Amino acid sequence: MVRFKSVVGENFSICYTLRQPFFDETPLTRSEKDDHRMRVVLFMVAALIAPCVYAEDVASRAQSAVARSLPLLQRSAESYAAQRSCFSCHHQGLVALAVTAAKARGFYVDAERIREQSVFTHDYFTERRDQVAAGEGVPGGAYNTGYALLSLARDNWQPDTTTDALIEYLFHKQEDNGRWRIRTHRPPLEDSDFTATALSIRALQLYARNGREEEMQKRIAHAREWLGASTPTTTEDKAFYLLGLHWSKSPKEAIDRAAEQLLSEQRDEGGWAQLAEMKSDAYATGQVLWALQRGGGLSVSNEAYRRGIEFLLQTQEEDGSWKVVTRSKPIQTYFETDFPHGKSQFISVCGTSWATMVLSLSIESIRTQRF
Repeated sequence: MVRFKSVVGENFSICYTLRQPFFDETPLTRSEKDDHRMRVVLFMVAALIAPCVYAEDVASRAQSAVARSLPLLQRSAESYAAQRSCFSCHHQGLVALAVTAAKARGFYVDAERIREQSVFTHDYFTERRDQVAAGEGVPGGAYNTGYALLSLARDNWQPDTTTDALIEYLFHKQEDNGRWRIRTHRPPLEDSDFTATALSIRALQLYARNGREEEMQKRIAHAREWLGASTPTTTEDKAFYLLGLHWSKSPKEAIDRAAEQLLSEQRDEGGWAQLAEMKSDAYATGQVLWALQRGGGLSVSNEAYRRGIEFLLQTQEEDGSWKVVTRSKPIQTYFETDFPHGKSQFISVCGTSWATMVLSLSIESIRTQRF
């Protein structure tokens, strides 16, 4: 007797048993031969269909996960804006990137609510435009500037005098060695020079104009030199190192090495952790998957990518969020933003944004590729 098993996914497997003359001395009867042929045919058909069934199951679960997280993210962003007047990377930047990514993939999102958040962001920097153009007036520095410009670009905000001022700010803040530096350390979100540098590179590409294009290219080339000479340590570092290499058009060999480094750090359960001594979470996992797909060209059919998606789907809370435990010291008085997880709500907003972003971007590819 010979037993065959084809494992297609965690929830799907095909298994059948055949009796063949080569292994058994007793000759098969005609009826047994017919049964043997039928089993082979059924197995081949099932082997062809099962990956499609599994892919559709994952895509459906991902679609449901995004549909549950979107209202929560938008509501929290609006709650933050109602209580604070300053732009934040956690409630405006990353939430905007997640919501617009989902909208671009066919999820229903109220465009007016997206635009309201963009207006909030734009107004904050417009009020201090002259100060910003002189290289001052941005509390979060270059990394906050980068997130602001990326979020505006995702909402198709056209270049204007305010975005020009933010570009001038980035020109002022690039250091002699080519990097843009983090000012305040609030890990993991605001803790990496690689994050500040990669976001600044992308922001320059999106909004530099009025004869500043040549200057932009020189600045990016200088940043590329710094990236090539630097070694990332944390997962945040490594994810934005990869994105920075990609956006700055670094050599393919360097991009491939950076992607391989991230892939080698995937945990057994399919996730990634912010630091080696920490557990996997949605913040690191969503961020890494997004960087690997966007910066490293990793296919959603890759086994590591599939396992990462499964980790996100299995760790989403019933309320639609992903909980990420804070490890940053508070710098402002605690207040609620209509998001769960108490003192960990801000970083959980970020983790939920990364997870939502990568799931929404992957759904169509999951359906059309052998996932």
